[in-house]
Amino acid sequence: MSIVFMIVGRNEPLYEAEFGLKSANPAQRAAERENSHLSQFIIHSSLDLVERKQWFAAYPYLRVVDKFNEQIVSAYLTAAGVRLMLLHDGRSEEGIGSFFKDVHELYVKHMLNPFYRFDTPIISPEFDERVRALAVKWL
Repeated sequence: MSIVFMIVGRNEPLYEAEFGLKSANPAQRAAERENSHLSQFIIHSSLDLVERKQWFAAYPYLRVVDKFNEQIVSAYLTAAGVRLMLLHDGRSEEGIGSFFKDVHELYVKHMLNPFYRFDTPIISPEFDERVRALAVKWL
């Protein structure tokens, strides 16, 4: 199963990455594309639960906010209201928390770029590369 990570701003997704093995078989690739749409739907449907849970959370890492079949959605909130969402199959809570903290730090550094406008999609290949390196490290 692949792991889907998404950074969601106030109005739209800012960044999305899928970690996992991609199949060489065309039929399996089509099934993975369909599964990718389902993953996006699961994460977006979990946003309402994140909004409810954020008012009672003492820490930015909300842990598990939703479950769908064998898949789990974990969330992390930034001070600016940007949500980091991860759809996974039950990974280590410590690893996920460390991944979220490191990606949050990376996101803050990206926001400090004077050419980046807040709450706009992140298209930087360097940002993508670093997020993927963190996923290999922690997930």
